[in-house]
Amino acid sequence: MKHEELLDAISVQILHAPPFALGGYPRFLHALGAVVQLHKPEQEIGGGCDENGEELWVCTHCPDGDGFQDYPCPTIRVIEEAVKL
Repeated sequence: MKHEELLDAISVQILHAPPFALGGYPRFLHALGAVVQLHKPEQEIGGGCDENGEELWVCTHCPDGDGFQDYPCPTIRVIEEAVKL
């Protein structure tokens, strides 16, 4: 799933939140959206490509030794799995 698609899916959930859930549910979704925005993909320094010729992207908020985690990072993968989109 692309980064923007995940953000859009969360936004749709916010728009369709039941009126009785005005307390916690929409706030939770806004917080989740903020986490997704923070873990956005950045093009890898040096602009390399993988074995399929696809550009390499990393999450600059997820360090991995001397570099960064590949995108989607573990945080985004967990959110995607939980949202099941």
